Amino acid sequence: MFLIIPEIKLVDGTCLECIDGQGRDDYYYDKLSGSPADLVRLFRRENAKSLLISTDKNPDVSTLESFNKILGCTDIPLQLSVPDIDETTLSSLLEQGLNRFVFPIELSGPDDINKFNFFSEKFGSHRIVPLIDIDELETFLNSIKNAPIRISIGKKRGEDWTNNELLQIVSNTKNMRVTLKSGIGNFQSLKRAASFFEEGIDSSYIGRPLFDNSFPCQTIWRNIEKDVDSLEKETEISSVTSH
Repeated sequence: MFLIIPEIKLVDGTCLECIDGQGRDDYYYDKLSGSPADLVRLFRRENAKSLLISTDKNPDVSTLESFNKILGCTDIPLQLSVPDIDETTLSSLLEQGLNRFVFPIELSGPDDINKFNFFSEKFGSHRIVPLIDIDELETFLNSIKNAPIRISIGKKRGEDWTNNELLQIVSNTKNMRVTLKSGIGNFQSLKRAASFFEEGIDSSYIGRPLFDNSFPCQTIWRNIEKDVDSLEKETEISSVTSH
């Protein structure tokens, strides 16, 4: 089964994206965006099997606090992606329950390659997932000591994966499992990617399209959550009027 892994992007400890309430009062989802741990619980109720927490900046205190709260609120595997992280912080997070570190690789210099090799040897290649742009895939694989068990491959936002690109990935990642990053924005592109499941492309991180309800099944969840939203509002009003 092709796995969709929701991506929650953090900015200053809160979620960058907000779920589209499909034209109704967004009170419920606005509140969730300010509380990443509650948003994680929502995705868990929606049957997510894993989650990616990411940020475009190196982890600061607010990001680490939010991530620690998230670690403590769910029973599904959590993955983290940040531009850079030190050995001590990563070791601590893995000990606390982090499932995988998704390492964005920059090939402009040797630092990321050396750090990836070191992390893979120290923590195990099953816990360190390199994230590389498809245009740099071959160069990356030729630069590392040992092939990873799993690799994440990305492309420019807003562009869907083509069959030729997916075939290119398959031909270069023998004996690896592949998680796509970006490139799936609707059901058609999801179906295209999932058709390569037997060849090793078994999952994808998906961020903004999930928040925009880009997939047919999400209408069911939004309708269910309308009742949750109404119940929470009634509970809050009742609590206020009783004091």
